[in-house]
Amino acid sequence: MSTPKSSILVESQESNCPECDKCLQVLQIVLDGEGSPEEATYVDHHIQSCPNCLDCYETDKALRETVKEKLTRKEVPYELIAFIKAKVSTTIRSGI
Repeated sequence: MSTPKSSILVESQESNCPECDKCLQVLQIVLDGEGSPEEATYVDHHIQSCPNCLDCYETDKALRETVKEKLTRKEVPYELIAFIKAKVSTTIRSGI
């Protein structure tokens, strides 16, 4: 039974290399910011010599950065906040 892989590109790649399998699993932990310094070093060393894992790293990192950029908080005008709070309060009081 094969180990499930986390990287978004792994399914499209044919890899019989156990080292790549390990790297792609550790890669997700490192990109999540939860990897140890040793794990980050391991990934860095592996992707320097493996174009497939480097491609996965760059794609996953770019995807995460794009998602993070799109999910940033936006400033909301105070008037809008006050309006919403008033509507909620009125709705609660009226029992709707």
